[in-house]
Amino acid sequence: MNSDVNQQWRRREGYGGPESFPENDLAEYAIGPSEALAGQEHDLYLSDGRVLHYTFNNKTLNAHATEGGHGFDATDCEYSATESAPGIFFVKHGYSANERLTTCLILDLNRHQVTVVDGEIPAEGDTDYRVRKTHGGGSIGKPRASGEILPPPFPPDLVGKRFVAEYASQYAWELIYMNESRIAWQGLKGNPGIGDAEEYHASSFAPGVYCVSWSEDAETLAAVFLYNFSTRTITGHMWGYAPDFKKFLHAPLGGRIVDSAEYGIQSKLPQDTYNAVQQKNKDVVLRSHNEVWNQRRYELIPELYSQDYQCHFICGLEASGHEGAREFISGHHKAFPDWTEKVVDIFAEGDRVVARYISTGTHEGEFQGLAATGRKTSISEVSIYRLQKGKIVEQWGFPDGLSHMQQLTNE
Repeated sequence: MNSDVNQQWRRREGYGGPESFPENDLAEYAIGPSEALAGQEHDLYLSDGRVLHYTFNNKTLNAHATEGGHGFDATDCEYSATESAPGIFFVKHGYSANERLTTCLILDLNRHQVTVVDGEIPAEGDTDYRVRKTHGGGSIGKPRASGEILPPPFPPDLVGKRFVAEYASQYAWELIYMNESRIAWQGLKGNPGIGDAEEYHASSFAPGVYCVSWSEDAETLAAVFLYNFSTRTITGHMWGYAPDFKKFLHAPLGGRIVDSAEYGIQSKLPQDTYNAVQQKNKDVVLRSHNEVWNQRRYELIPELYSQDYQCHFICGLEASGHEGAREFISGHHKAFPDWTEKVVDIFAEGDRVVARYISTGTHEGEFQGLAATGRKTSISEVSIYRLQKGKIVEQWGFPDGLSHMQQLTNE
């Protein structure tokens, strides 16, 4: 680093530095832009309490926070949009009043879910050097119930996977998702031998469609990726700062997931034949929690539950068929209008899926003969699901009923 640049900034050793970053060379395999969002308006309700209003025009957008926010509006700002999967869009835009701030959105118009990644480059003279990144999410449109707003879930199937991302004939990186928070990467083409491990965040949308983001620890670079393992495509954006030149960097990403055997690497893709069925089953279960239970979208019951659905809870409750599922779920919502289920673990094997989740709600209606108390409750639950042909056929539920009743009766 030049001596004229203060010691605020760091530089990764072994390559030409941020100023050599290939801004225009990482989208050789891009899907291409989409104009489908033009004319649309969306309110985004996020789990951190923010409410953002977006208006999309042909080439520009307007965005402002109606609640919370970082204090900057996007007024007639250019944006890029790509439909990475049917109904799922990757959007990137900046801010005319703050050139250091970039936002990437993943809009899932099928499931009314959104992920928002904000990344702000520190100013000269600040005490830090890393891109200040946040990765959160919530719902598109106001939730139907007053419960906790949850972001799209973490994709557990991503952990342990290893594959190669190729962005151009001269640029490719190997990626290894070591656990739920750390990823290792190394350059295979373009910057061979350069590698590191980063802390990452991820969100799951449709089966095999994952959003991943991180802010690098070694220098001022951040990235957002939207993987579609069904089509083996990558859409995203990388941005950063070259302090020697006082230059902001922006690189659209359009890549593909290639056969890692070309690089002599054994890989395990999230969308191999066996895992594809299991991932689809997990996705159905996650949708039942996030969309039917949390968002009150009862119209999805025929899509997610078999007509032969049978439900068995340890407390003796039984339900069957589409109408039985609807009565059971809607009846629970009458007793707990803000009932929310947060899945914390999910596993699949064969035709079974096991989910562990935390359920919270406020007792505002009769429940098992107990009149409304107004008390808030939080319990742990485990359910085992059996699926056939992509639908839930049977469910065994094991809620912590004793703790639930103790919280409601204060005993």
